Amino acid sequence: MIALFLLGTTLLIVSVKRAGANLHQSILTTLIQAPLSFFTNTDTGIVTNLFSQDLNLIDTELPDALLNTQFCVFQSIGQAAVMLTSSAYLAISYPLLGGFLFLVQRFYMRTSRQLRLLDLETKSPLYFHLKTGFLPDDFQKNAQLVNSSQRPAYLLPMIQEWLNLVLNMIVMVIAVVMTSLAVRLHSSTAFAGASLYSLMSFGDTLSGTVIFYTKLETSISAISRLKSFNESVTPEDREYEDIIPGEEWPQHGTVELKGVSAKYK
Repeated sequence: MIALFLLGTTLLIVSVKRAGANLHQSILTTLIQAPLSFFTNTDTGIVTNLFSQDLNLIDTELPDALLNTQFCVFQSIGQAAVMLTSSAYLAISYPLLGGFLFLVQRFYMRTSRQLRLLDLETKSPLYFHLKTGFLPDDFQKNAQLVNSSQRPAYLLPMIQEWLNLVLNMIVMVIAVVMTSLAVRLHSSTAFAGASLYSLMSFGDTLSGTVIFYTKLETSISAISRLKSFNESVTPEDREYEDIIPGEEWPQHGTVELKGVSAKYK
C-alpha cells in the first residue's frame, strides 16, 4: 500500500503536471511560429484535436493506465501464486495459460488500437464543422459527423466485453482443474478456499491488465503524434533569410512589388 501510494503520488501529482505543461508549451510554441501555409493547408479540427484529445490522453489516461497496468500485473502474479497453495500441480497449466493470453491480447490489442485511432480521427471533422459555423442547413451534416465519431467509441466497450467473456471462460476451466486437484489430492480446506477466493477475481484482473495496457499504448501514441507535429511544422522565423536588409533600412516609406506571384496549394 505504501509503494502504491508513492507511485500514485509521483505519477498523478508530479509527472503529469510537468509532462502536460511541457508538451502543451512545446506544441503551442510550434503553432505560434508556424507559417501561413500551414494554416491554409491544415484543418482547424486537426489542431483542436491535438490540444484537446491528445493532451487529454496524456494528462488523464496515461498516468491512470500506467498505474493500473502495474497494479493489475502484480495483483495477477500474487493471485496466481495463491492459487498454487491448493495444489502445486496447477503450475503445469500456467505456461498454457500464458500462451493463450498472449494470443488473446495480441488479437484484442490490434483491434482496440485501430478503434482508438479511429475515435481520435473521426472527431477532427466534427471539431472543424463546429468551428466553421453552425447554420440551420448544417443540422443533418452535424448529426452525421456526431454519429460517425461515436461509432468507434461504442464498439470499443463491445470488444472489451468480448475480452471479459473469453478470460472468464479461461478462469472457469482453471476453476474446474483446481477443484478436481483439491478433491483428488485431499488438499487443505483453508488453502483451497484461499485459492478459490483469489480465482474469483483472477479473470477481472487479467482483463484489466490487457485493457489498461492497451490504454497505456494508445496514450503513449498521443505523445508520438505531438512529437511528430513539432518536427513536421517548420517555424516561420528561420535562422537564415534569402534577403538580408542593410542596417539603414528602410530609407523610404514605399513598397514596390516586382514579379510577385502568390497562390494557394
